[in-house]
Amino acid sequence: MLSAQITSQQERILEGIAQWIADRSWYIEKYGCNTQDFEKYHDTIISLFEEADRAGIPYWVQNSVIVWAEDLRQRGREYIYQLFDRKNIIVID
Repeated sequence: MLSAQITSQQERILEGIAQWIADRSWYIEKYGCNTQDFEKYHDTIISLFEEADRAGIPYWVQNSVIVWAEDLRQRGREYIYQLFDRKNIIVID
């Protein structure tokens, strides 16, 4: 089983990614992805991924957060720390 240790700074980056991904998923469901606002979501999310890469967050951790955040129904039933527990992602500091 994979495991990772992340800092509280890395945790904040992942929380930001989760929020923007979830908001983008809601936006797509409501308006589709052919609008100017969708591009703003995309650009912001790309910059957060770049920040996550610079912070050294493993790709599998980033991907776990993305998949979790895209499922709006799941996100409504679970907090991100519960995802971390399930995926053996430990926040240190």
